[in-house]
Amino acid sequence: MAKGKERAMRNFREVLSKQQTVYAPGVWDGLSALCAREAGFEVLCSSGFALSASLGVPDVELYSSTDAFQAVARIHEASGLPVVADIDTGYGNAVTVMQTVRRVQAAGASAFFMEDQVSPKRCPMSHAGAAEVIPLPEARGKIRAAVEAKHDSSLLIARTDTQGDEALGRMKHFLADGADLVMGTTKTFASVSEWRSVGEKLGDRLALTIVAGTWLAEDFDLLTLQDCGVRIAVLPTQAILETSGQLVETFSRLVREPQSGGREMERAKFLDLVGYDSADRALAAYGPESGAI
Repeated sequence: MAKGKERAMRNFREVLSKQQTVYAPGVWDGLSALCAREAGFEVLCSSGFALSASLGVPDVELYSSTDAFQAVARIHEASGLPVVADIDTGYGNAVTVMQTVRRVQAAGASAFFMEDQVSPKRCPMSHAGAAEVIPLPEARGKIRAAVEAKHDSSLLIARTDTQGDEALGRMKHFLADGADLVMGTTKTFASVSEWRSVGEKLGDRLALTIVAGTWLAEDFDLLTLQDCGVRIAVLPTQAILETSGQLVETFSRLVREPQSGGREMERAKFLDLVGYDSADRALAAYGPESGAI
């Protein structure tokens, strides 16, 4: 494993050891990763929802596994931060899951979450009903395959898209099969008290997907997350939704007034963000006019 990836995994474990709950905002490329790091986040999430949107398609597994791995690589390489990767359903059966896990780790993921929906999956944000999931024996087999393929230092987060007692039962099985954490969504349980009870039963080994505009986003502040035993809180939709709104606003202004200014980042700050200063220093040190040779 490359030193940068080893360092990211080590840093991820350190962050988890120091913080009871870690937030991971959804990013989708190098620039969004740099912006999140600049804002102060220590862990990032390669969001399938955001990646799909950045490609101009809905989050129903229309992008390929290669698209997902490349996004993880860009996010990790740009930011150097630990990445929690969304690998959807694992992109196939148990054997395929093993290859997926190896490849997403090679791309730079320090952790990854896999859901138990049928393929092609459906984003919970886009439909009101319950998701269709694979049979429990098949889901457990995929978890065990992922455990077999993952590094000891990386984290496997098993997500279920079931609800209520069935969700709790699946979570218990997934933990028994070797998952490090289990994840729920907006629809998994109906109240904070239910989440708190589940956290107590599972020994505070929860992760949670907090989708913008849902009751989870309103009711789960940091203290509530900690009280419920949530170790990782993923924010998969917030940044892409706000960015999209800002882009529409910017383009709407420019189509009317092409020479107008808006809320642009200062030029010097942007150049520093994306690394122009570092590139200039490297060129001065090692370029043909440096006199180094």
